[in-house]
Amino acid sequence: MNSKSTYRLSPQRAFIPSVIFYVLLVIFLFPYYQHQLDPDGISYIGIAQKYLAGDFSNAINGCWGPMISWLLVPFLAVGFKPLVGFKMLTSIIGLFTLHQCYKTLQEFDVDTKLFLPALLCLVIIILNFALTLVAPDMLFAFLGMCYVNLLLKYNRNQDSFLICILLGVIGAMLFFTKNYGLPFFVVSYSLMSLVIFTRNQDKNLKTKLLMNYIVGIVVFGLLSFIWIYLISVKYGYWTFGTAGHYNHRVFGPQSLGHPMYYVGLLEPSNPTATTVMEDFSFIQLPEWTATDWMAYLKFYVSRIQTNLFAYFKILNDFSFTTSSILVGAIIYLFQRGKRFLYNNVFVVLLVLFVLASGYILLVIEHRYLWLYNLLLVIISSYFLTRFFQTFQLKKSAKAVLLVMLYGSLLLYPGITLSRNFDKGLDFYNHSQQLQKLGVKGKIATKGTWYGGAVMAYYTGSQFYGTCAHTAPQQVAEELAKFEIDYLIVWRNAYSELDDEYFENITNGSVGNFEVYRVR
Repeated sequence: MNSKSTYRLSPQRAFIPSVIFYVLLVIFLFPYYQHQLDPDGISYIGIAQKYLAGDFSNAINGCWGPMISWLLVPFLAVGFKPLVGFKMLTSIIGLFTLHQCYKTLQEFDVDTKLFLPALLCLVIIILNFALTLVAPDMLFAFLGMCYVNLLLKYNRNQDSFLICILLGVIGAMLFFTKNYGLPFFVVSYSLMSLVIFTRNQDKNLKTKLLMNYIVGIVVFGLLSFIWIYLISVKYGYWTFGTAGHYNHRVFGPQSLGHPMYYVGLLEPSNPTATTVMEDFSFIQLPEWTATDWMAYLKFYVSRIQTNLFAYFKILNDFSFTTSSILVGAIIYLFQRGKRFLYNNVFVVLLVLFVLASGYILLVIEHRYLWLYNLLLVIISSYFLTRFFQTFQLKKSAKAVLLVMLYGSLLLYPGITLSRNFDKGLDFYNHSQQLQKLGVKGKIATKGTWYGGAVMAYYTGSQFYGTCAHTAPQQVAEELAKFEIDYLIVWRNAYSELDDEYFENITNGSVGNFEVYRVR
């Protein structure tokens, strides 16, 4: 076997053990992450159950992207418990994400000796995404990697008609996963196409490039329009998603925050929904008013400043080397001169810039930037390759650099995995006790919203939220208005008067709360 064949096989030899490592870790860790749940996850599961039951009128939802719920339906159909099925789904998506990362390492021509440490690092990062959250962000990260790989091919084969079609398809899938996928795709794809268009001088080629761009947009538009039409018919006005409008109001200058924390009891969004969060489109919130445009502008500037600080904090959480890597990447591109427009690093930075920009305008969280975490490993590996090619180092020095780089990138997923170990198990166990007591129906809480939603899900109940008042007499009036069956009172909101107004059916037997029968 010649050296060229060995070179080609080396990445495969790194990929196979990384897959085995990933599968073994999933099998070992899976039992410790199968109870983590939150109201968002409850909503995605509830929507999937509606699709399975044929309740399409309530399943079609403008708040939550439908893709992850669609993919969950087969797992529910064959009998898996919803949470188990969801974590199995995200674990499988994680495996495909690992393969896309492997392909991106090849696109960047990373030193084959770095493939194994890079892939093993990615295994832990992807495991963190797959196991610690019931949300579509793992799917968005996977599709984001598919999108990046296609853009890298688009950058290299700029006149490819097929690549533009595939970009349109992936763009639609990003939109079906999260509403934000629509502006993210349209802006990043248009900017990349503009770069390719302007760097070419041949008029015939420019005409072909323009037509290919239009083809990609048309494919994306046709596929996306189906979903846009369905949700627009449901809500009575044209929209590509209602979550953005809700977030715009809930983080606005007149808002007091998420309404479920201060309004009081809210009826679940439909007869089979666990909470109002399954479809929060109809919740009444104050609109932004622009009568005092200067105050409006100051608020918006303040919001962007806050989100910029949050953005850099998130980057630092991913790794203390993140900012240095991104700054180094920008300097590296400047050194390329006009040729930077052809460079793979430019493509990645363009995607990352667009991804973060929209979130910085309103609200930003770690999970929104998971694609950063994956691409940081790849860019770091690329720069390490260039560094090793430029400077002759001893093996010991190379080993130290490898440990420092990949070790820094493993801190965030390692800490997050440890913090989420057996998370939610206490709520699950408490729910089993409540089921034995026959607790089922309409549930409200006094003190905490989150725990009530989770236990309502496990008991097959509907959760009306947290009472606006704490005094038992006023609480009783709220409960009567919605014909609530059971009240969960957390220790931090408990009053001895509660025992006089309601029938205590737990008497300290289930943990840091009491359950009262109301009707």
